[in-house]
Amino acid sequence: MAKVLLKELAISVDQRPPGGLDPNAFAALRSLLDVIQRVGIEGEPQQVFEMIEEDLRARLAVPVNRAGAAGRQRQRR
Repeated sequence: MAKVLLKELAISVDQRPPGGLDPNAFAALRSLLDVIQRVGIEGEPQQVFEMIEEDLRARLAVPVNRAGAAGRQRQRR
C-alpha cells in the first residue's frame, strides 16, 4: 500500500563522523588508518595501536640528565 507524502514534508540527511569526532579529527584518524594499511602492518588492531603508542612515547620522551639526577641524590644524603 503506497502512501502519499505531503508537499510540506522535508527530509534532511546529515553525514557526521562516527564517535562524535569533529570532521578534522576524523580526517586525521582516517589518514592514520590509511598509512597503517599502506605500510602493510600486520597484526591485531590493538597490537598495532600499542606499537604506535610505544613509538610515539619513545619519540616524545624527554631525556633525563643523569648527572643532574645523581647530584640531587648526593644532596639528599
